[in-house]
Amino acid sequence: MDAQTTNTLAILREAMFKAGNPGDLAKSNTFVSPTSATVGLQTYNLEAPAKNLYPVLSPIRNEMPRVKATGGIQANWKAVTGINTTNVSVGIGEGQRGGNLSVATQEFFAAFRTIGIEASVTEEAELSAEGYDDLRARAANSGLQALMIAEERLIIGGCSSLGLGQTGTPTLAQVNSGGALVAGSTLSVICVALTMEGVANSSLATGVPAQITRQNVDGTSTSFGGGAAIRSPNTTITIAAGNNVNTVTASVAPTQGGAGYAWFWGTVGNEQLGAITNYSQVVITALTASGFLSTSLTTDNSTNSLVFDGLLTLNAKTATAYWKALAPGASLTADGFGGVVEFDEVLRWYYDTLRAAPSRIWLSSQEMQTIKTKFLGGTGNNTSTRFVFNVQAGQIMGGGLPKGYLNMFAGAANGANEIPLMLHPYMPPGTIVFEIDKLPYPMNNVNNVRQILTRRDYYQREWVQTTRSYQYGVYSDEVLQHYFPVGIAVISNIAP
Repeated sequence: MDAQTTNTLAILREAMFKAGNPGDLAKSNTFVSPTSATVGLQTYNLEAPAKNLYPVLSPIRNEMPRVKATGGIQANWKAVTGINTTNVSVGIGEGQRGGNLSVATQEFFAAFRTIGIEASVTEEAELSAEGYDDLRARAANSGLQALMIAEERLIIGGCSSLGLGQTGTPTLAQVNSGGALVAGSTLSVICVALTMEGVANSSLATGVPAQITRQNVDGTSTSFGGGAAIRSPNTTITIAAGNNVNTVTASVAPTQGGAGYAWFWGTVGNEQLGAITNYSQVVITALTASGFLSTSLTTDNSTNSLVFDGLLTLNAKTATAYWKALAPGASLTADGFGGVVEFDEVLRWYYDTLRAAPSRIWLSSQEMQTIKTKFLGGTGNNTSTRFVFNVQAGQIMGGGLPKGYLNMFAGAANGANEIPLMLHPYMPPGTIVFEIDKLPYPMNNVNNVRQILTRRDYYQREWVQTTRSYQYGVYSDEVLQHYFPVGIAVISNIAP
């Protein structure tokens, strides 16, 4: 036996002796609890499958009938909108006949649009998730949910056929409190009205898009309007000398169909994006350095020809529909008796003009909170709030929940006495929509006041693989068909 082998055996015997000696256990390499979930010999305790922690909210879509159509590029229908429109007197002389009845008719159409969204799963991703989650099924399901959410937004604010035009000229006023505008400097302000889609596409970090060019997964590209109106003319104001602490309030006339406003300010020719608001007023306290100018917003890019018109656009397109914009900076008005002045004005209009009553009122969380303060802020509404006393626990629970609005004209209009207030996750703040879902008129031949008319309802397509990736698309070919757009009433430009 050579010397090297002898030394090796000696070292091995020494190690075995120490391992068997209880007094030497502390010196050996033993296993201890891992210090993190990804080191050491341990089971990775992972619950399958992945949790879906996102809301899928589409309340209007959920309740709206979906009706199958056959052929054509658009739905077409005609309506009789009035009888005896010239108010012919019905008195008749002896042996004579009466005057001729006049009837008003109107033609309607709604063009079909294909909406859809894509998803993909690489082969490596599928292999990585094997035994944990079915990524291909998840991709298809997520696509359907995302499409439903997008469809809900289109039902409210889709703008396909009615441009917002040019935004009104700003009106500026200086307020000598707060702010840091330099005395003696000249401030120039420009405003751009935005559709609901335009608000979603715009931010202080990315600017306000004009035309958007989307790169599609099939290698093509599609261009469409980003939702911005034509920019306003600029207005200037010189900050009063001798006062270095100043604020400027800017406002424009509200734009019907708009859901927000982008504000640019600075020196003349260098007005930069500084704020995006949901009502037509902004408070300017300092110069902005966002770097985004309004120079590309000289044409109307408010429409998107790839989508259909939603409720806000249908209201704007219908000349006889009710639309009221509050004055810039104004909010809803309490009547002192638990009611809201603007609501009563709408309900009276429904009765005086349509002899009908709205079925529901859709509003955002901002307006829900505002309405609560209006309900509870008067002197004749002590029963509008409720306090619950828990004597044993020594607790008091208080609060008010606006659930509905009483319609004083409901009986005459053959409508519901209490109109439910419906909180909507995507209703633009500052906008409230009233609508009718049933017509009170006899033999009106309208089964659904509004419906989604589909040439082909939701369908999924798994595309042929051209790469090592599974490609999925979820689509629907449809249009929002509204038989009574005059029944959509809107209050807008409500300040918080």
